[in-house]
Amino acid sequence: MKKGVASLLCAGLFLSFSGGCARWTDVEDLIYIPPEPAQGIVLDSFSQPVPFSKVRLIPHRGYSSSMSQTEDAFSWTNGQGQFEFKRVKPGSYRVEVTDSYGNKSEKAVSFTENGSRDIGILVVLNEGHLKGKVRFYDRRSIQGVKVVLKGTSFSEELEETGTFKFPRIPSKFYWITILDFHGTVLREEKVFVSVYGETDLGLMILYPDE
Repeated sequence: MKKGVASLLCAGLFLSFSGGCARWTDVEDLIYIPPEPAQGIVLDSFSQPVPFSKVRLIPHRGYSSSMSQTEDAFSWTNGQGQFEFKRVKPGSYRVEVTDSYGNKSEKAVSFTENGSRDIGILVVLNEGHLKGKVRFYDRRSIQGVKVVLKGTSFSEELEETGTFKFPRIPSKFYWITILDFHGTVLREEKVFVSVYGETDLGLMILYPDE
């Protein structure tokens, strides 16, 4: 009999009685596995840390062991894009991150009893493209006028066509500033560069009273 019980334990099964009825129980259900911290980092498309992002740890609902977490957990990234969940049990999870502009990313992870709780790197795709065209109201030459994204290093001096394009820039709000040959501000406008495709500002006409 003892030998038979030992064989069943090795097979991961245990015979228990509840309400006069016998049932087979996973040995895992009888073992307490202490939760451990799980860490990771969130980077953007330019390999820069993404601070102040919400990170959600979602248990895989199909994972049957009672050792796995049953409720979602939440964390926030710090100034270096790092985050931590304090108490994570073994199991399968989905990690979902949302940055401050609503851009999202997710990753599937699994943790074993004695394995690492390192979630690794999550990359939030946050690059977009911005384009437009500038023209004076009287159609005089626009050449030499400069388009600047205020507070950044992005700028472009216009050619005769007046078109401009900023490819692969971070998705967020910008103040777009148009300067004349002497550096005088001709027009300023707040724009949002979406992560989905290309943001086209269309034709921006400069009038004397702007």
